[in-house]
Amino acid sequence: KITLQIWPERIKGEVGPAALEGYVAFNLAYYNGTDTATTSNGELSTTSSFLIVTDLYGKNVQISPTMRGDWDLHFCGLKLRDPKTCLLAGDLDTAEAGPAYLWKWGSDEYVPIYGGMTTNCHDIQWSMRYPEDNGAVWQPGMDTNSVELYNATNGDTLLTVKIPKAEDLNHVQLLDEDKYAIVSDRILSSIIKMDMTEESVLWYLGGHKGEFDIYDQTDNNKHYHKGEKVWVGQHNAEFFGSTIDADGNSVDEYYVFDNQYEEQTSSRLLIVQVNEDTYVANIVWSFKLGAYAPEYGDNDRMPTGNLLTCYWVN
Repeated sequence: KITLQIWPERIKGEVGPAALEGYVAFNLAYYNGTDTATTSNGELSTTSSFLIVTDLYGKNVQISPTMRGDWDLHFCGLKLRDPKTCLLAGDLDTAEAGPAYLWKWGSDEYVPIYGGMTTNCHDIQWSMRYPEDNGAVWQPGMDTNSVELYNATNGDTLLTVKIPKAEDLNHVQLLDEDKYAIVSDRILSSIIKMDMTEESVLWYLGGHKGEFDIYDQTDNNKHYHKGEKVWVGQHNAEFFGSTIDADGNSVDEYYVFDNQYEEQTSSRLLIVQVNEDTYVANIVWSFKLGAYAPEYGDNDRMPTGNLLTCYWVN
């Protein structure tokens, strides 16, 4: 049984009553923590998984089991390609890799892309360079230190962009018709901006390679110098647009899920404002979850101004 709890007035946010007409799509999976590896006894660590689309009242629901015998998958990457289709990056149990699909959720139809080729499960985004149905898709590379552009039909690699010193890329967001990429490396604890045309790094934010002075306005304006860790093992750092900061400067705003990996303290949601001209960034909002989620998490701004988050607790 799944229980949906909503606060209608909060949901309306900056949009109003129309926000209550929306849908939510998510993957609900059960991980058997007592079985740490599939190879130990031949049993799967992930024993149940469902893709679910529902309105906010639990009606008009699609529930699609993804452990089907012929392929036992859950999906770490889930993006809306268009109102009727989700883009999925699959994970074969705990391999952190698997096949990718277009899921037509209304009819529960799965259309393989790449001809079923195995790719990194952490993220997936349709390319604006090749936007048509037989186009191309961006994902973190299987080597965990590159961003790959694949032909969606046959899986041919169209472009590989290596990121110097990268160790574990868990998210890639393409901007401005694929000119730029925002990449998250959880081992470096860095957010990285790439010029995908020049195939070069523009900057590192946070972590030992960080090039910005960062001030935490939610913690007495605590100053983190260049090269210091601010967030630790973060996931899904994303650009959500430009705004004007308290000093009247135009800044870019990023939303981050700060796992606080191996810090054994509460994970948190962050809003970070970045000034690329002065190489100064400010944490302007944070929220401690009251739970430690070391391995996954997301923090997205919605049109209402609310934030949508998901995570699993250690």
